[in-house]
Amino acid sequence: YPQIERYLAERVAEFSSISRTRQRTLTSLRRWVVARRDAGDTIRLMFLSHDNSRRSLMAQALALSASHNYGLDG
Repeated sequence: YPQIERYLAERVAEFSSISRTRQRTLTSLRRWVVARRDAGDTIRLMFLSHDNSRRSLMAQALALSASHNYGLDG
């Protein structure tokens, strides 16, 4: 899906605008995901927004799209 690929590329271009504190948190999550993948485990994430349930669904859809984009299918 070219539109999704384009959207993801635009978001990647914005990575430098993420605060250092948030980058550390996301790096920790990335390391956990990679460790689980390398161990052959199934990676299961839960996205929860207490203010707006649609955000949770959007986060899940974006994470799934990003995982496919980075070759983490399955």
